[in-house]
This record gives sequence, C-alpha cells and structure tokens, in this order.
Amino acid sequence: MRENDEFDFFFEKQVTVFCFLSGAGNVKPLDGVKILDLTRVLAGPFATMNLGDLGAEVIKVERPGAGDDTRAWGPPFVGTESVYFLSVNRNKKSIAINMKDSKGVKLIKELAAASDVFVENFVPGKLAEMGLGYEDIKKIAPHIVYCSITGILFSILYVHYFLYFSQSVIKVMWLYVTLMSVKINGEFK
Repeated sequence: MRENDEFDFFFEKQVTVFCFLSGAGNVKPLDGVKILDLTRVLAGPFATMNLGDLGAEVIKVERPGAGDDTRAWGPPFVGTESVYFLSVNRNKKSIAINMKDSKGVKLIKELAAASDVFVENFVPGKLAEMGLGYEDIKKIAPHIVYCSITGILFSILYVHYFLYFSQSVIKVMWLYVTLMSVKINGEFK
C-alpha cells in the first residue's frame, strides 16, 4: 500500500458518510432569514441576490408603476423585462410601495419589524428624511441588521456631490467597486 492510499480511503469514507446525511443537500445556509431589500440598480440588488441564492427570503421593494430603474435597461429583453434586471433579482419577491406616502413608510416599518436584515442603497440621508433611516428602524426592530450600501460621497466646501456610475462606464468599474462604502448598523465597514 502506498503512503497516500490510507488517506484516500479515509477521505472516500468521510465523503460517503456526509452524502448520506438526511437532507444535507437541501439545506441552504440562510434558510429562514428574511431580507427587506430597498435597493436598486447595481451593488444592492447584486448583494441581495447573493443572499437569496444562499436561501434567504428576499422581499424587494419597488416604486409603484415603474418599479426598479433596471427593468427598462436593455436590450436584451425577455418579453418586457430587462435581462439585467432578471439576472440580479432572481430568488426575490417583489412588492410596490410608495415610500413618499406615510402609509408606505408605515408598511416598510411593519416589514422591517418582521425582517432580520434591512438593505438599502439610497443617497446617504435620504431614507432618514423619510423616517426610514437606521435610527428609525432600530427603534421598531432592534434585532435587525441594517446595511446601507452607497456610492462615493464627496464633501467640497460644504457641498455634497453624489457620484453615480452607470453600467456603461466599464473602465472605471474596478475603481467603483473598490471605493464603495458599506454601512452596517450605523458604522462604516
């Protein structure tokens, strides 16, 4: 017997035992986790898509009527839906809520109270103006993980400029990804 034969035999036995565990192939790591998704366009939908792929229940909130901006990005289209939109919004449930209306804000807060994670990618401060910022959500859902994904925010002479890179700017995509800031539970990570 060669030196590695014992190791190979041991490894094969371990894999065989693992494969026969009841339901081992059907369980996803985020089964039972509920995500409230207030994201749109690129980084946010991609992040929540990955959470959905890992088994989380993702509830995507969109504007009534138009929905997410990327529904119209194309070609290519599948029917009337953008292939891009479909690709980053798989494994999600969608609901249209007018967040500019007090009833819509109330509904978002009710959904947040029943969720484990709140993900948004609005311009910094925009959701706080609506009563849906981190401090607002923390009051009604102290258990929630609040994730805020933003682009680049520059302060020059007390004037804030929010830079938004469209998907057509492929050459600066790496710069965009490396300069993204993620704020989790009120702290930049």
